[in-house]
Amino acid sequence: MNNRSAQLNKTADDQYQIIGTLTYASVPALYNKSLFLFDTEEGELVLDFQKTTQVDSAGFALVVEWQRLARQKNKILLCHHIPQQMKAIAELSGLSMLLDN
Repeated sequence: MNNRSAQLNKTADDQYQIIGTLTYASVPALYNKSLFLFDTEEGELVLDFQKTTQVDSAGFALVVEWQRLARQKNKILLCHHIPQQMKAIAELSGLSMLLDN
């Protein structure tokens, strides 16, 4: 994995770890890789950002899109270990409530 990529690793049923950078360069590929997460209706989906090393506004936008897709499928999306960079972007945007679980 290079410093401009992100991976989605399954850690348990409906639990995934986001590893690497969530930036303009990596978000499109990760978005395409993640669409299968929303193939089923209902349930809970857990995303863990503990190993996410960098986030920009594109990374925050991806999380907002994942939340939208989850709502469409009546899923509960839980985000754990949200990076400080993402929290700061959400705060500056007036959208910090979108990261509340």
